[in-house]
Amino acid sequence: MASTNNLPLLLTDALPLRRATDLPKYRADAADRYLPWVFGRATVAPVPLDLTGQEWIIADHPIAGVDRVTVAGKVTTGWQLQQRLDATGHAIAVLRLAQPTATDLVAVTLAGRRHPVTGALLSTPGDMVRELMRLCGHTEAAGSWMGLDEHYGQTELGLVFDAPLPLRTALASIMEP
Repeated sequence: MASTNNLPLLLTDALPLRRATDLPKYRADAADRYLPWVFGRATVAPVPLDLTGQEWIIADHPIAGVDRVTVAGKVTTGWQLQQRLDATGHAIAVLRLAQPTATDLVAVTLAGRRHPVTGALLSTPGDMVRELMRLCGHTEAAGSWMGLDEHYGQTELGLVFDAPLPLRTALASIMEP
């Protein structure tokens, strides 16, 4: 997911988020939406995937799980999490509603991205920064970002990246809180 020329992104480069239009099939009203990257526990406004409002992309990667789904502000239990490959072969997390809606607001609270080796939820600043740097093509030394682990290793954050922020801004959103 790094830059197209396989060089690591510069701190001023935008996160390499995909848009709904990067998928072979997407809903026209979602064309300008970016597919979210989710770290820790956070609530997302999912991206509609089909015309009926039954399938919604909740993350542009596999996730640890879904905690809660609301439709029109009301909690619903009529949903299923599907982690699968999209039509381009990219892993995504999709929410499938039992009662489709094309008009009501859908919100999903979820446990996001998992560590690529251990599968643990990435929720602490050090883990988030290391993964974000990896996703942007950076190879870090094993001890990189240890200061975050030492000082904030028990601090849990929840973040959603759903706009093409510069890498520097994304890192700041993790480290500044």
